[in-house]
Amino acid sequence: MGVNKLKVDFFGEGISIKKGVFSEELLEKMQLTAQKLKQPLELALIDPYFYDLLKDKNVKSIEDIGETMVNGLINTHKNRIEIWYKGQKTQKLTINSLNDNYLLFPLFQSKTESISLQNNLGFYIKHLEIGLIARYELMVDNFSIDHLKFHLINYDGKIILNKVSYKNVDLTLKKKDALITYQNGFRII
Repeated sequence: MGVNKLKVDFFGEGISIKKGVFSEELLEKMQLTAQKLKQPLELALIDPYFYDLLKDKNVKSIEDIGETMVNGLINTHKNRIEIWYKGQKTQKLTINSLNDNYLLFPLFQSKTESISLQNNLGFYIKHLEIGLIARYELMVDNFSIDHLKFHLINYDGKIILNKVSYKNVDLTLKKKDALITYQNGFRII
């Protein structure tokens, strides 16, 4: 374990898509509760009153029954990535400087993965947010930017910065301070 703190902040617009994961018994209970609200279940999942009416002590929000499918910083003109080491900002960059498609030669290590939800049936919640999307931290001995690896997702034609690792160790998510600007529930049948 290292003695110096490495910190990577993602600022800008973010996206989070969670898939509902629940038992058949809970699904029936949720559908009955959604009928009381006179809403389809996919829209009831984003209604805060839904969880009060559900009256299930184990399910207080989608966070309790959701599996994250997509999460991270969206490549827009508002994105900014800051790398801090020993309390000093060492680098400030954007997602475009990580994406090999925009560069003659790669400046940083990156890995891009494509994700599609089309064949993944179920109920989903989508959030768009703005602010500090993620702060990742790791204690390291010596820092070299050459060992930093950025993990990108290609989802629905958008490039999303998902996470960051250092010497093949994922940095730990420590903080998130974002305002939700849009949310939607949908179902893939």
